[in-house]
Amino acid sequence: MEKLALTLTWSLVLLVSPACKHTSAGRAAPFDSGPVLHPIPVGTVFGYIDANGDEVIEPQFRQAMAFSDGLGAVLDVKTERWGFIDRTGTYVIEPRFEQVLPFANGYASVRIGGKFTVIDTSGRVLFEPKYTGVGQFFEGLAPTLQTVVAPGGVIVTSWGFIDPSGDFVVRPIYEGVTPFSEGLAGVRVLGKLWGYIDRGGKYVIEPRFESANRFSEGLASVEEGIAASYRWGFINAKGEMVIPARFTLARTFSEGLAGVQMADSKWGYVNRDGQFAIKAEYDDVGPFTEGLALVRKADKVLYLNTAGDVIWPKEQP
Repeated sequence: MEKLALTLTWSLVLLVSPACKHTSAGRAAPFDSGPVLHPIPVGTVFGYIDANGDEVIEPQFRQAMAFSDGLGAVLDVKTERWGFIDRTGTYVIEPRFEQVLPFANGYASVRIGGKFTVIDTSGRVLFEPKYTGVGQFFEGLAPTLQTVVAPGGVIVTSWGFIDPSGDFVVRPIYEGVTPFSEGLAGVRVLGKLWGYIDRGGKYVIEPRFESANRFSEGLASVEEGIAASYRWGFINAKGEMVIPARFTLARTFSEGLAGVQMADSKWGYVNRDGQFAIKAEYDDVGPFTEGLALVRKADKVLYLNTAGDVIWPKEQP
C-alpha cells in the first residue's frame, strides 16, 4: 500500500511515487508540469538532477521528493519545515509544514499542528486540519485515515476516501486502502482479505488477497497464500492472475516495468510478460519516472534508465 505517513528517510523516498498524470474527476490538470526533476543525496543535503543525470538544483535541502505538478517538496535546512520549490530552486510555497506528500493533480496533503489537511498549488489550505493521514489525490479522491473515540474511550482508526473539500465520498470503514487508480481501489475490511472496489464502494474484485497495491498500466501486484508460503504476482482488472505469483514482494508498474524482490532479497524489474528486464541485484528499487528509477545497492544510491544503465552518479568508481 502507498505510504501515507512517511518518516522521510532516504530509504522511504525510494517508495514514494511521483504523481501519475491523471486528472481529477471533472477538472483539468492545473498546468503543464514540464520535465520531472529527481532528488539526489550529496553528503548530508539533497539537490536535483534532470533526466540526463545533470545537476540542475544545487544540493541544499535536508530532504527532497521528486517533482510533480511542476513543484518539488523539500525540507528546509534552517526551519526544519517542508515547503515546495519550482525548477529554479525558489520557494513557491514557503516551508511551514510538518510533513507533506508530493502534489498530485493540483493538490498535496500537508500536516499542520499534528493533523493533515490539503493545499492547492498556491499554498491555500482547503479545510481545517483534522485527519490522521491523507494520501495523494487520484481520480478526484484521496485515501484518508480518520481517528475517532468510540464509546468507552476506545480509539478507532479507519480508512476512507475524501474529495478536495475534505468530505468523505467513500465512507471510512476500511482497515487499509490503496489510492483509486483506473477506476478501482484496493481495500481491506477488518479481519478480511483485500479486494477492489469502484467509486460507489461496490466490490469489482472480491476479497481474496493477503495484500494488494494500486492498479497501474492495467495491472496490480497482489499477494496470495500459496501452500505454506505467500507470494506476489500481478492481476488484471478482471482479477485474473496474468503474471504468476512467484515473487517475495512486488511493486506497481511504471513505464512498462515493475520492481520485484526474489527469495534472496534482491530486487530487479520485470516487464509485462513477467520476464526480467533488469536483473535482480539491488537492495531496493523505486518506480520509473520519465525514464529514471532510484535504486539502492549496498551503501550506494543510483539512478537507472529503463535499460538498466547507471545514469547517476555520472562517474562510477
